[in-house]
Amino acid sequence: MVWEIHPYIGLSDLTFDLNVSTVVAKLGQPSQQRRMPSGRIRFMFGSDKPAIVFEDERLVEIATVPDLSDPLMLGTTSIYEKSPREIITEISKLDKDVYQKNGFLVCFNLGIALTGFHDDDPNQKAVVMFRKGFHWANQISEMEKFSPD
Repeated sequence: MVWEIHPYIGLSDLTFDLNVSTVVAKLGQPSQQRRMPSGRIRFMFGSDKPAIVFEDERLVEIATVPDLSDPLMLGTTSIYEKSPREIITEISKLDKDVYQKNGFLVCFNLGIALTGFHDDDPNQKAVVMFRKGFHWANQISEMEKFSPD
């Protein structure tokens, strides 16, 4: 199996707006749950599965790290199997609307945010998929346009 990113739709069959019980049926019981300062709830299922963020009991964000059980794919690109430089180059070709803030590269056309790639920090590597209109969209005025050069 591969984990397929579908911009603004979700990750494989984990689609935005699914309810908590449907996600638990797909991924099993979370190993941890944490209420975030925003009031959202984060379910963690172990580093080999995505972490899920719920707002009003609906899936709004999906986060992955390199320990994911299977390859994370964006089209034909395996995100964690290529070098950070290759990923930045690929992402920049696919999305001309990339900004950076707080160590994240936010790709508004792809609905993803990456960290640990542009500064090549393997301990910080993560890919986050977000729902259209989610909190990144409210912060664009505070972001810098990213240039891969």
